[in-house]
Amino acid sequence: MLFRSEDVSLLVEYELARNDGSDEVGYLNAGARWVVAPQLKLSIFFKNVLQRGMDEPEPSRELAVVYTEEF
Repeated sequence: MLFRSEDVSLLVEYELARNDGSDEVGYLNAGARWVVAPQLKLSIFFKNVLQRGMDEPEPSRELAVVYTEEF
């Protein structure tokens, strides 16, 4: 975990990719989560930022809205 506070978390992940049979750079992923309220969280993820890979060479991003309620 790169940064964490009560409401915001940042994460950066790097994988060396030693087992994919090439000499290129590894995979870089990043994400952030914001706790808007105790029941509501917003997350954004950036995957394959360095545009690496044979199956999916393009970077991707995801946005997640998480709402939880107890009953």
